Amino acid sequence: MTDKPVIPRPPKVPPRRHEQPLLRQISPAELAEALTAHRRWLENGPAGGSRLDLDGCDLTGVALQGALLSRAGLNRAVLSGALLSNAKLERAELTGAELEGALLDRADLKGARVSGANLRRADLTATHAPYVDAEFADFSGAQLDHADLAGADLSGAIMAGANLTGARLARANLRGADLRGARLTGADLREAKLGAADLRGADLTGADLRRAYMRLARLDDANLAGADLTGAAWLSQTQIGQARVDEAVRLPEALTGLNGSEESRGPSNGAHGDG
Repeated sequence: MTDKPVIPRPPKVPPRRHEQPLLRQISPAELAEALTAHRRWLENGPAGGSRLDLDGCDLTGVALQGALLSRAGLNRAVLSGALLSNAKLERAELTGAELEGALLDRADLKGARVSGANLRRADLTATHAPYVDAEFADFSGAQLDHADLAGADLSGAIMAGANLTGARLARANLRGADLRGARLTGADLREAKLGAADLRGADLTGADLRRAYMRLARLDDANLAGADLTGAAWLSQTQIGQARVDEAVRLPEALTGLNGSEESRGPSNGAHGDG
């Protein structure tokens, strides 16, 4: 009987990792020229200049304090440690940008798009950012005290350990956001959407949560001392029972701050939807 020929198997090759595109490089002189052209574009339109396009550029540590960057293209740009205090970034495109440790205090980010951006440990103190689109952005450990984030889309954002003391988050979309251990002392969360948000261990002392949507929000060990939850929708007695409250907390009529002393009678105001 004739032996069958042995066909050698091809060697196993590890799967190739997705190669990240190389970052664009720009010299200080080129950047200065592009900023001048961008200013002319904002003032006079295409006939006067050209829109700033820094998508995918390496701008690590760049100093752009007070710079006019409104409507600029900065998608996937690396701005780690950048100095952007007081910068004008209204409607700028920063999707997927790297801004870890960047200084953005008092910057204007109204209507900007920072979806999926890395803002870990960034300083956004007193930043003006109403209606910013920041879904799934990472703000872990960031300074956002007294920031204006009214009407912002922060759905799925990671804000664990962030400082949001006195921040304005009225009508903000925080569905599914990770706010574990965040400081929200005195924050304005009126009518905010907090459906399925994770607020475990968060400090909400004195926060204004009137008419906020709270369905499935995690409040384990959250500090609600002095908070105002009047009219909060879909807030249950079970949720309150897992949080820390005091005599100054204001709750919907159906609920009580005494753990387990009264059962929830369903949603606090009959609101519907998935918030």
